[in-house]
Amino acid sequence: MVRKAQYIISGFLVASTICVFNAAFCQDEKKDNTPPGIIYSEKEQQLIGYFKNGDYDQTIESAKMDLENEPNNITILTILSNAYLMKEEISSAEETLKRALEIEPNNSQLKQLEEQIAERKRAESEKQNSQR
Repeated sequence: MVRKAQYIISGFLVASTICVFNAAFCQDEKKDNTPPGIIYSEKEQQLIGYFKNGDYDQTIESAKMDLENEPNNITILTILSNAYLMKEEISSAEETLKRALEIEPNNSQLKQLEEQIAERKRAESEKQNSQR
């Protein structure tokens, strides 16, 4: 089971972030919860594994290398954006998401991620304003 406690950052619960690129990741990892019709490549599965284990640095490094060969791979771009978000690298998450949205502007998962990034930016802004 995904440990939601590890996804509380700056007082903002982002456990749902992992669900953006596949709702199955919020379920029991021992079951094959991949939605019907979705087949992940070996590279994508490896990235998902790094992400699920909380190894965001490795996720980012590997995703960047994978994107050199597959620059329009929405799954890799989404995982990369999520990893940046988990590391609180909001501008990088937003930039990566923008790239994905240029490829698939009507992708509902990307729209959800866009909302999460906007929420994170608002939370950061409010935090900065309250510290002044």
